[in-house]
Amino acid sequence: MSELTSTPACLTRDEDSFEVLDYRSDVIDAIDTAAASAPTAFTENGMPCHASNQAALGSASLALANEAVRNAPAERIEELAEALFDEGGAEALAVMAAHVRDVRGGRGEREVVIPMLHVLARRATAAAKAVLSLLADEYGCWGDLPRYAEAITELEEASVQAYADQLRADEAVQASASKPHISLAAKWAPREAKSKAGFAIALCRKLCGDARPTSRKAYRKRLANLTAILDVPETKMCSGRWSEIEPAATPARCALKNRAGFANVTLKGPDRGKRRSELSDRIACAEHFEEAAKKRKLKGGVLHPHELVREMMNKNGATQEQEMLEAQFDALVKETVGKGTLGKIVPLVDVSGSMSGTPMEAAIALGLLVATASDTTFRDRVMTFSEHPTWVKLDEKASAGDRARTIARAPWGLNTNFELAMRLIVDALTSAKVPPEDAEGITLLVLSDMQFDEARGRGKSKWETSLTMIDRMFQESGYTRPHIVFWNLRSTGTAPVKADVPGVTSLAGFSATYLRLFLDGGVDALRKLTPLAVLEASLGAERYDSIRAAVAKAQAGGEGDEEEKGQEVEKR
Repeated sequence: MSELTSTPACLTRDEDSFEVLDYRSDVIDAIDTAAASAPTAFTENGMPCHASNQAALGSASLALANEAVRNAPAERIEELAEALFDEGGAEALAVMAAHVRDVRGGRGEREVVIPMLHVLARRATAAAKAVLSLLADEYGCWGDLPRYAEAITELEEASVQAYADQLRADEAVQASASKPHISLAAKWAPREAKSKAGFAIALCRKLCGDARPTSRKAYRKRLANLTAILDVPETKMCSGRWSEIEPAATPARCALKNRAGFANVTLKGPDRGKRRSELSDRIACAEHFEEAAKKRKLKGGVLHPHELVREMMNKNGATQEQEMLEAQFDALVKETVGKGTLGKIVPLVDVSGSMSGTPMEAAIALGLLVATASDTTFRDRVMTFSEHPTWVKLDEKASAGDRARTIARAPWGLNTNFELAMRLIVDALTSAKVPPEDAEGITLLVLSDMQFDEARGRGKSKWETSLTMIDRMFQESGYTRPHIVFWNLRSTGTAPVKADVPGVTSLAGFSATYLRLFLDGGVDALRKLTPLAVLEASLGAERYDSIRAAVAKAQAGGEGDEEEKGQEVEKR
């Protein structure tokens, strides 16, 4: 009986028992480590990967950043925004929203920000209200506020108030300065007859006291007075002063949207591309833009590459329209990389069936931009991958439109054979006898929705993720895996890598802004960082200090937000 009730040897306090406990602890640690790195989901084509959420990736901010791309389901974005608020509070969510909306330093996305603000407004109302003017003036445009008011009940009144405050501030500057510098609020302010008529009437009441006919007339007059100061192209177009429009000063999106009008050609129908008007004013305007396009003096920096490439690949455009698009693409390249180079980057463009539509256009456009501005080693080279991955050599003397069409004409299919694409790269290195130390200086830029086919090669494991597969293939050939950039172009709810994997960068969206990370040796720094570290560096930029300050001030005011209420409960 005493033997049965005695303490087991592994639990006694002698030296040997502690060795047993240490051994068991090592086993448990190994199990935990394996579980932490194991895949938690599968791609649409069967490749093991990770679910794009906080639990699977190890970071709510990285999960939201991975999914915050155009046409992402609002419900998914709200769920991830809730998790980010729980992880980092109002400041973290507000900064993420600003970065995603940021047309110059971030992604330049508009609709996907609304679900984020919906969560912020519900859980930290004062903070959401505090950042409205900043989002409109510094990161997006004033035309965003009517959208926020329409979509988010908590921000309806605050959006109108913020707009009215800015217009009054602009009027004060107008009255006090000989050469006033004002915001673009008047340009974007809605009129009563337009789609945002409800916001226009509310704004009229805020500025004029009511919305009677006389007040509406006064509202329109006040906007007209402010718009006249701005000297925007739209004002000259409406008043028949086309020849006075300065091409080099025309905003990039305005030039893109109105290129047919500026070129004085018919936009649609059987007469597309033919002269639209015989008025001397219109003809002079067209001549000015034609000259500016030839001299590459049009703006293009805030545009997404695919917006230009989509139009350039349309052969039906008039010659002058195409020349304007080429000039804007050149401007985009110049404003993105300046006089630098992107290093030894190989763009891998996913042209599989799941990418059809805007994601594929974005992949082709970003791949073209990288091939145009990369180091001479890989300049003018792109790899497309789907069912049959293919190396594509671009004609350096061809137009950007023709180069884009060359990429688009590469073989494509419904599958996404990423494994074969990696095999082609490894084979290229081995056949050229590239030294391992030189191969380490290469960056593989994967422009895709990451819905890779299940690996089928020899030596592969059933649970092998895309990154594990790449590591294995390069190691078997005597190489260390190059730096990998997974650039996501479609919201799928999955991700190829977790937050803490070194030597991998995780990006998303359609903006070329992120390419600045690779300029002039920037890749060397990225090799040492994890996906989360790169994201935190972007979000922690000085550019978003005004958002942080506004949130802090709002929370210090204590207007009864959920966050402050929770802190008060804890104090009690």
